[in-house]
Amino acid sequence: MPAFPLSAIYLHNSSLALAAIRANVLAAIYCTITVYLIVLKPYGAYNSTIVMRAALLAAIFTVGVYLGQYLFWIAPADWFKMVTYALLICTALIMLAA
Repeated sequence: MPAFPLSAIYLHNSSLALAAIRANVLAAIYCTITVYLIVLKPYGAYNSTIVMRAALLAAIFTVGVYLGQYLFWIAPADWFKMVTYALLICTALIMLAA
């Protein structure tokens, strides 16, 4: 998302409370995505099939987030490091092959 990393850096370096920083970051993401959706609709950038796939992927991602949170408390940190490296390597190989 354009400019969002800079916004996140700015917000995280502010002296606001953590809850306010989280709210500001989420509001920035929400506003950016909303503008993207409104602007891209007239160009036919998405249709019902794409929206359904996005909903399915969002559900899978959400399950993965909760599973990761659970595993974080029971698995050692070294395990997460190895899994992360493996995922990055697999992603790089897939990107090279495509």
